[in-house]
Amino acid sequence: MKTYGLLILILFGGLSAQAQLSDALDETQKAQRSKGHNKGEIYLMPSVGLGDEMVGSTLVPPLIMNAEFGFHDMLSVGGFVGYGMSQSQKYVGVNANYFWRYSYYYFGARTSFHWGRYLPVPDEVDLYGRFSLGWRIRTEKLHETTSFPGIVETSADFGLLAGLHAGAKYKLNSNFGVFLEVGYERMSAVQLGAAIQF
Repeated sequence: MKTYGLLILILFGGLSAQAQLSDALDETQKAQRSKGHNKGEIYLMPSVGLGDEMVGSTLVPPLIMNAEFGFHDMLSVGGFVGYGMSQSQKYVGVNANYFWRYSYYYFGARTSFHWGRYLPVPDEVDLYGRFSLGWRIRTEKLHETTSFPGIVETSADFGLLAGLHAGAKYKLNSNFGVFLEVGYERMSAVQLGAAIQF
């Protein structure tokens, strides 16, 4: 009889310990998943680029639309498209006044490594490193403002676009936040924008 009592006591003790361990693991996982970025999350991130490499004076800074999908708790993949415009100085002569206007089109892929979840930062903060690879298309057009306009010249060139940035995202609520990325890229050295989660 004592043996049965001891077995029942051990059984209940084991079940209680297992339940406590399970609860502790659930809480740890919940706390871990509440930090920054999580698998399955989709972000749409419109932004403006600063520190671009456009020719002449900037008329429209790079306007960029980024999208990312949480492929893993520490890895997201996605893409971007962007547009910008600049203009050369105006040349004034005896027989001709003219300037060049440049349009820039950007597109490519991006991937982010989210490492901030293992640092003692607030749950709303997502720290990450981002690598991007894509193309830049630049078109240029000659604008003449004379009484006897000459031939309007247009041309285009293509270039590789590669970048490496450090980023931080801050969630203002469960579906909206802001982000900042700083690094190097021909499109922009800095991106500042909104982060919309779906």
